[in-house]
Formats: sequence, structure tokens, C-alpha cells
Amino acid sequence: MTFSSTTTPPGFPTLKPALILKDVPTGTLTSHPSFSPPVAADIILGADRLSVDPDGILARPDVKTKEGQLSKAVSDMFAGDPDAKTLPFGASVSRHTFRTGAEKYKFLEDGEWVGNSRHVVKNDPRSITVEIRISQVVASTDME
Repeated sequence: MTFSSTTTPPGFPTLKPALILKDVPTGTLTSHPSFSPPVAADIILGADRLSVDPDGILARPDVKTKEGQLSKAVSDMFAGDPDAKTLPFGASVSRHTFRTGAEKYKFLEDGEWVGNSRHVVKNDPRSITVEIRISQVVASTDME
């Protein structure tokens, strides 16, 4: 039996488009138009895992590849190359957790969330932000 990219084999979870996180490390979290309940929140802090140098002065993104080195596009972006471009979606796949004090968003704390991100390079002034499209992992209810 074969499956297309739009069908899921019995017993496997599916992904439901849910949230769009823009301009991380701060920014906005909004819901995809098809997701309910709606979400519209300002992000105070979004964090990635960092490796801190022993002297405590520098922190670097903890990024590794199979080959042990970053691609030229990623290296150029982190090095501040003026010709560096925005990286397309697929730059990383991630798992997300949420903590909130807002009762209306408490459901986010109990969900399973995965994301697909891209790094957005802007100039004048130069900045690198992350945009993440987040899906909710939905359990299968098949009785195979």
C-alpha cells in the first residue's frame, strides 16, 4: 500500500496547521485561519538552545549537522555576511512547548506541537529573526 503526502497510514498521528510564530526571539503568535480557538499573542521571549562559551561572554546557537559543519548559507547568515539571504522553510524542524499565565491559552500547555522554520535576514538595520509554522500533533483514533 502506498500513501500520498496528504494521506496518513492507519494508526499514525496527523498534523493540524495551528500557529504562526513571527519575529522570534520576540514577536507575535497567531493562529492559522483554520485553527480554533483563535490565538493572537505578543511574545515576550522565545528561546533557542544555546552553547555558552566557558568564559560566559559569548553564546552561540547549538546547531549541528550530519557532516559536522553548517551549510555555507547558514554559516554566512550567522557570520553577518552582507550577501546572506533569508533561508527557506525547512531550515529546521522543531518541537515546541508553551507556558502561559493567560487562561485562554492554557490549552497550549497540554498540546504536542512541532514546527518548520526559516531564518529571515533583514537589512537596515541588520537583523536575523525566525518565522515558525507550528502544527498540532493529533493522535489517531483508528482501530486497526
